[in-house]
Amino acid sequence: MLVELLNRFFGGCREETPPRPNVAVGVKERDSKRNEKYCSDIEALKQRYGAEFKSGVCIEIPLKEIINLCPRERRRADAYIGLVGYLKSEYGVILKITSNKTKI
Repeated sequence: MLVELLNRFFGGCREETPPRPNVAVGVKERDSKRNEKYCSDIEALKQRYGAEFKSGVCIEIPLKEIINLCPRERRRADAYIGLVGYLKSEYGVILKITSNKTKI
């Protein structure tokens, strides 16, 4: 092991490294999964607040209402952090969830 490391460092025999997978493919796959994850949430919000989201729109919604629109196992505001980030990055929509205890 040490000999192999020294050979690589000093330019000795080099083992062929396998080609690296295309990073863009992995990112695209992750984005499509993320899109599917929030698809039903986005549809519910579009039905409630209008057919199209426009960049710069700010939606302020109480926690009780978003729990009814977009149910989660964890019934707390922090369960919607991913949805808030996704809406901001993909649509430019700011989603503010208000509760008596916390605000996101």
